[in-house]
Amino acid sequence: AERYYLQKAMKLHDHNITKTASSLGMSRQNLQYRLRKMKE
Repeated sequence: AERYYLQKAMKLHDHNITKTASSLGMSRQNLQYRLRKMKE
């Protein structure tokens, strides 16, 4: 579920990490960490 949610948010913000993270209420570093974990 998290993967789907993050992918939708990234698409909505044209894959801009900073805008996506702020819209989700998390830090940019936290979002990058979660995206990196999903790719593994």
